[in-house]
Order: sequence, then C-alpha cells, then structure tokens
Amino acid sequence: RSSIELSDGRILVAGTNGLVFLKDGKIDATLSEADGLNNQYILSMMERDDGSILAASDGDGIYIIKDNRIVGHKGKEEGLGSAVVLRIVKCTEGYLYVTSNAIYYDDGKSIKLLDDFYSNNYDIIIKDGRCWISSSAGLYVGDEKDLKENNSTEFTLMDESWGLTSSLNSNSWNYLDIS
Repeated sequence: RSSIELSDGRILVAGTNGLVFLKDGKIDATLSEADGLNNQYILSMMERDDGSILAASDGDGIYIIKDNRIVGHKGKEEGLGSAVVLRIVKCTEGYLYVTSNAIYYDDGKSIKLLDDFYSNNYDIIIKDGRCWISSSAGLYVGDEKDLKENNSTEFTLMDESWGLTSSLNSNSWNYLDIS
C-alpha cells in the first residue's frame, strides 16, 4: 500500500500482512498480527520527531511503533471516533487524522474532532500555513489555523464552478513538488 524512508535509513513498507522494515535491501524486522497488529492493513504512516512511527489502519485506529515494537494505540478511548484512518498529516503543532468520515486534530495531549468541516475527505497537504484538502466535493483551501480551530467557514471549495471538471478520488497518493 505504501512505503516511507525512516530517519535511520531503513524503508518501512505496508503490505497485506503487516509491516516490513528493510535495511540494505534485506528484511530487518516485521510486525504482524502475532506482534499485536490487530489490523494488518496499514493505510498511512508517519515518522515522528522522536523516531516513533504512527501507522494508520483500515479498522483499528492508529498504532504507535518504536524500536520495531507496538508501544501504543490511538483509538476511540483516546478520542478518535473512527477506526478507519486514511491519512496522518503532520501540521505545525501536532497531527491531523483524516478518517473515513471526519478530520481529527491531535495536539499531543488530546484528539479533537473537527466537526465543523466537511466529512468525506481524502487527504491534506499543508504548505506555508495553507491547507489543501481533497474531498468528494472538490478541493478545500484555507488556513491551517482555521482548520485546527474548527472554523471551516473560512475555507474555499474549488469545484466545478472553479473549473474542476472531474472528481477527486480516495485511495490515491498526492504529490507536491516544493523545490
């Protein structure tokens, strides 16, 4: 489904049977159901500044991984209202979680539902304090601060009236060249 390069030079790959850590072209470690990965379908991954990894699943929330082990979990008990997490997006302070039916903001202390925003979203790109949110309705554009403060009235929806003549789709990966 996806792969990321980790700060230690390894590659983390999400497959149908869990996670595989690759180093120098060889398997260095794996995580599967036997290791506590109750839902092995990982949809998105993000390495945090402390080297731990957030792994978003297709039905069991977010796993926290450190030193090749699952060390924590973010789910309903922590404030995440959906078990299906499509994307994890690093923002200025904390993380945004795009779930199957909402966006959540995690400031490191608590997870807050951003219930003032449109519900069928696919991904978020943040650049220079601006958010670009792909959704079934089109592309929402606004300030990161407004999104985190649950103020969606300041967002512009780019849709057919703006010349966007085709629909955006889920389960695709966006690319932003900032060079």
